[in-house]
Amino acid sequence: MMNSSNEYKRWFAFFSNLGSRTVPRTNKKIWMDLEEFVVLGTRYATENSRTFTSFIITCNKVAPILSPFKINKIAKKTLKNTEFNVLGYIISNIQNHTRNPGQWNSLIKLSKKNMYNLETINLFGSKAFKIDTLFQEWNIDSSSLELGEIDKYLNSEKLLTHRLIHQRLSGVKTVFSDISFYRIFHEKTSLNQMAKDIFHDYRSVYQASELLELVA
Repeated sequence: MMNSSNEYKRWFAFFSNLGSRTVPRTNKKIWMDLEEFVVLGTRYATENSRTFTSFIITCNKVAPILSPFKINKIAKKTLKNTEFNVLGYIISNIQNHTRNPGQWNSLIKLSKKNMYNLETINLFGSKAFKIDTLFQEWNIDSSSLELGEIDKYLNSEKLLTHRLIHQRLSGVKTVFSDISFYRIFHEKTSLNQMAKDIFHDYRSVYQASELLELVA
């Protein structure tokens, strides 16, 4: 199991691979599951407002190609307490950037059920003069983010040309794109382990792998 320090470093490296302008740059290519990256953002993106702004912009950009089912599955296994408040805010933003916002309702319900309500969460260490309405909905104390300043926080070209993002945007189904990206970094890993790492059931991974071998 990955220790938290390694997970933290890999999350930031993957975010750099996706084109964030607010995290340390790295030329090293990193594997991370896209939906797990979104979920772990509740933990690591909140270091400061600039990183969080870049993260939300990235989530909004890739919203149409994300799997709400996978995010739900990972969140249930991974998150606790105030992380559900942050997840709720993330998903609320994602809903505004998809054609079918209803498919995200189960995640909104999950977040509301598990969110921390005992006291207001001060997200970045200083109280806001005027709390943003959407933050307020999730019991978070923060002013509005500069979500309209995309180029300031994200290299969109780098994001859209990232192998995993490009495949999904090209219409490659989630399980196929996940397997293809995973195998670049883990050639000899078993199907069983791969299924666990990319959060798909074994049967789906087995069938997809068989098809990919046929066209290889």
